[in-house]
Amino acid sequence: MKKKMNILFVEDSGIILLHYKKLFALREDINTYVATTIKRAKTIMSNEEINIITLDISLPDGNGMDFLKWVKQEYFKMCVIMMSCYTEEMIQSEAKKFGANYFLDKGDCEKLPKMISEINYLNLQNDFSGGGGK
Repeated sequence: MKKKMNILFVEDSGIILLHYKKLFALREDINTYVATTIKRAKTIMSNEEINIITLDISLPDGNGMDFLKWVKQEYFKMCVIMMSCYTEEMIQSEAKKFGANYFLDKGDCEKLPKMISEINYLNLQNDFSGGGGK
């Protein structure tokens, strides 16, 4: 039986979360988790084997960049896709510096399923070793 990939969406916009839900509704190879705060994301990460995080920069209880730094310290192999409307090169550069694997403009979120499929393929090559590991 094929192992499912676990994706954590860290996003506080209900409209965007609804869009993500529609994008992944028919994907039987993926389990999705949602956190609207950093605190909730940490709880989910401690209880589930997450393979990929999509992460917003602005969250109600903190800055996504600070959370990204924490993720890369605690789960250094975790694949993180930064999702933001802030697409200035300086922001993208900072995200990469702190360990983001990818940066995607929220306006291009239709590209996310293909990106996830490509990451899934690479992770299957390594039995999901790219995510969740400390």
